[in-house]
Amino acid sequence: MDDLISRAEAIRIASGYCHPANIADELRKLPPAQPEIIYCKDCKFTDGEKPIADGRYWCVLHSCFMHFCSDAERRNDD
Repeated sequence: MDDLISRAEAIRIASGYCHPANIADELRKLPPAQPEIIYCKDCKFTDGEKPIADGRYWCVLHSCFMHFCSDAERRNDD
């Protein structure tokens, strides 16, 4: 998430450069950044192989049953 920037912030930064209209116009055409959604079944804080009930997984981080949350980190199954 650290490498995402809002469209408004990018336009503000670009406006400080020479010929900002060209840069700002191009930035306005970009779609808004969307964060990746990681569901509990794919999160490293749960056991994605064993749903507990109703498709929910036990979350070690939060000590509760979840479907998704903002603290999720993708599990590496290498």
